[in-house]
Amino acid sequence: MKNKTQGFIIFGYTLLFSFSTSQIAFAKQNLLIAQSNQICDNEVVNTYQYDYITGTSSLGSTTQFKCRPNPAPQNYPNPAYQIRPLTAKDLHIRAEKKSRQGNLKDAIEDYTQAIRLDPSYASAFNNRGIVRGRLGDHKGAIEDLNQAIRLNPGFAIAFNNRGDVRNKLGDYKNAIEDLNQAIRLDPSLAIAFNNRAHARRRLSDYKGAIEDYDQAIRLDPRNAFTFFARGTARGVLGDLKGAIENYNQSIRLNSKNAYVFSIRGYSRSRLGDHEGGIKDLNQAIRLNPNNATAFRHRGSIRNQMGDRQRAIADLQKAADLYLRQNQMEDYQQVVSLLSEIR
Repeated sequence: MKNKTQGFIIFGYTLLFSFSTSQIAFAKQNLLIAQSNQICDNEVVNTYQYDYITGTSSLGSTTQFKCRPNPAPQNYPNPAYQIRPLTAKDLHIRAEKKSRQGNLKDAIEDYTQAIRLDPSYASAFNNRGIVRGRLGDHKGAIEDLNQAIRLNPGFAIAFNNRGDVRNKLGDYKNAIEDLNQAIRLDPSLAIAFNNRAHARRRLSDYKGAIEDYDQAIRLDPRNAFTFFARGTARGVLGDLKGAIENYNQSIRLNSKNAYVFSIRGYSRSRLGDHEGGIKDLNQAIRLNPNNATAFRHRGSIRNQMGDRQRAIADLQKAADLYLRQNQMEDYQQVVSLLSEIR
């Protein structure tokens, strides 16, 4: 771990970097140290190698402090300095950082400790529920989100998050109820419109889904996924031109999503633009060489264009990938198509 920038810890945060003589005395009185963790640069960091803070220079009327390694963590430079135990807020901040870094199990441990210290901490229950959901523990996620809502009945994002978990569980009707409540509490919550659109699609309410995607886009016009999702809903309703317009916008916002190129290529081919379809599918495969569906669509288009040998090669590649990815229904469909072509 590299040394942190200059500053000192007071009430858990790096607040200032230089102080007047009078401020130095105040700073020394309030210098708080956590034995194994401290907050530098406004965030919690693991600091088993950085156990104390000491003044390092004095120039005129100012003194600077910085975090520095302690070769003997048990030996503090001044017994007057007190070790401050981590608060629920400290643990919550550290858990959020761990979650962002993908260290989900450790994040759950910190959220759990925060909840032990403050059982009324609704945000800790909400965020632990999110992490549990990411780990596939949907039951645990629902329990945490239930508690977050009990503690704070006006917690719009908690209703959204519970609706999202219920979507993953296939409980679409109850998901919609949660998402309705999230939207009532916060009509500017774009993600809730997105999640409700997903539930409506799964219930075959494509018109309602498109209305929700429209609102999500009004609230968040830079979200590439929402354009893509609205495009697929329009495609299901037979509006291929409208679908392609949405895929175009999604690609303008994010040109790295192989699946969007794949489905736009397929849509173009359905409108008779086989060359445009092939071009999109080539790009989808460049972005993701394991995209079995892109090989499948390209093989089908090439077969329609009379390019039998390359069609067979693409479809065989698609079959191999589907088999490797254990997508057996798709694998059988491609094998059947290959037998017809051969």
